[in-house]
Amino acid sequence: MPRAMKEKEDPIFAEPTTETVIEDAPEDDVPEKKKKVKRVRSEAQIEAQKNNKWLVHLREYRESHPELSYKAAMKAASPSWADKKNTVADK
Repeated sequence: MPRAMKEKEDPIFAEPTTETVIEDAPEDDVPEKKKKVKRVRSEAQIEAQKNNKWLVHLREYRESHPELSYKAAMKAASPSWADKKNTVADK
């Protein structure tokens, strides 16, 4: 025997319901949002990034392969970086 199906009310034709209003929480209970602090880098940090050997290699690789996205360039430059790094370490 097939099971009897319960009829579902169509929300369009359902009778309007009364909604309860939730009182606002007291101001003491509401946590304050943390303010975003802009990170300020020192001159030494900026210079270190400019002189970072991997970033220099990546910058040169991207100049020679402008069609690649940054992510793709990082993946593609990795093997040539390993070769370059091993060559320098062998000397």
